[in-house]
Amino acid sequence: MTYTAFIAKITNVRKHPKADRLLLGECLGSQVVVGLDTKENDVGIYFPADGKLSDEFLTANNLVRKIDAEGNNTGGLFDANGKVRTQKLRGEKSDGFFCSLHSLDYLSFDTSDLKVGFAFSEIAGHKICEKFVSTKTQTARGKKPREKSKFPNFHEMPDTEQLAYHLDELKTGMFLVITEKVHGTSQRTSNSIEERYPWYARIANGILRRTVIPPLREYKYVCGTRHVVLKDFVSHAGYYGENEKFREYAHNRFVGKLHKGESVYYEVVGYAAEGVSIMPVCDNTKLQDKEFVKKYKPYYDLTKFD
Repeated sequence: MTYTAFIAKITNVRKHPKADRLLLGECLGSQVVVGLDTKENDVGIYFPADGKLSDEFLTANNLVRKIDAEGNNTGGLFDANGKVRTQKLRGEKSDGFFCSLHSLDYLSFDTSDLKVGFAFSEIAGHKICEKFVSTKTQTARGKKPREKSKFPNFHEMPDTEQLAYHLDELKTGMFLVITEKVHGTSQRTSNSIEERYPWYARIANGILRRTVIPPLREYKYVCGTRHVVLKDFVSHAGYYGENEKFREYAHNRFVGKLHKGESVYYEVVGYAAEGVSIMPVCDNTKLQDKEFVKKYKPYYDLTKFD
């Protein structure tokens, strides 16, 4: 999923019930905690949760938490990694981060051109924010890339935008399909054309530095994660390490059932290994829908779906 900040208007600005120097407000459907200088209908920058602010932006606005010799915080609300979190400030949830357009003053950029609804991750060539990636995911991505077969029609899984930030694009008369979102890991399977160069073609094309012998083409079932084509299920060790046998099981459920050129994109939910769930259970005790909590007990086990 892509990540962007938004130029947004803050509304329903009100007193924080437990803090004299803080206010509450609503921004793109989410509650945020802001400072006393924030006014009703102020236009500023809204950073949704699960993003990462750039080091330059953090430094320019003194947003990184710093503790002085007396134990007082002399900086902002962010850890050094710059992650935008959903957090509680004096008992009230702040779902994301809202700040003034003046936070861009260090760029010497005319913010009057920024209109409500504008989404961005860069301004005037400067990185402002990006999707937060955990250390574990970074480590998995940093492993030596495995050899990829040539499947020209096996497209990567596209990134999707969050509906909450695009509600203004819904128009009367549109046909909407709403389905349940079950959290697991992304995967794709295709009965796709594979382009394969035999050894003699690679030698001839290499010597002549052009393609004189075209590749052999045949339909073949292939599996992949969101961005990586899997060569096989034995040597692959991605985010889940050696516990990725579940991918083969999910893939095989489509083998022999797809038309030529047909691809399916799906979510795999369940267990990576015995006793190791693909996604952990989630605490639902703080949800407002108490009937949901009562029905599914204190925890909603996302691994129970097959």
